Amino acid sequence: MNPLQTYRQSHQKNWTRIDMLLTLYRETELSLRSGIDALRVADHVEFTLSQLRSIKLLLAIIDGIKPEHDELSRNIYQLCLFIFHQVSRENIDGLQNGLRVLVTLKESFEAIENESRRLEAEGKIPPLDFDLDGTLAVG
Repeated sequence: MNPLQTYRQSHQKNWTRIDMLLTLYRETELSLRSGIDALRVADHVEFTLSQLRSIKLLLAIIDGIKPEHDELSRNIYQLCLFIFHQVSRENIDGLQNGLRVLVTLKESFEAIENESRRLEAEGKIPPLDFDLDGTLAVG
């Protein structure tokens, strides 16, 4: 096995669901901020690149939500759809609104980060399955 594959396997085995989720939220936040900055200076090429990256990241987040699971999941799903709608437009105010909602969700997950890791270590939350068949869904 080559060194890169060894690194990826060892890194993945230590990655929890909350790590993955927070990484998606943090990267989406960075991408949204980049898009807002690009629009402020009328750099439409950079905005489009940031917008596409944000959309990809949001799709990964949305794909992992099972809105039929419970009311909380439905609410998070609806909020993520709102963010997605804001990102799909070329409007600073909309992007800022989407960013505020995204940051609020991210901070909520950060608040339960340690508990989530503990619950996953205790087996109360199933570990990540790295042989995913197209979905990151939980719940």
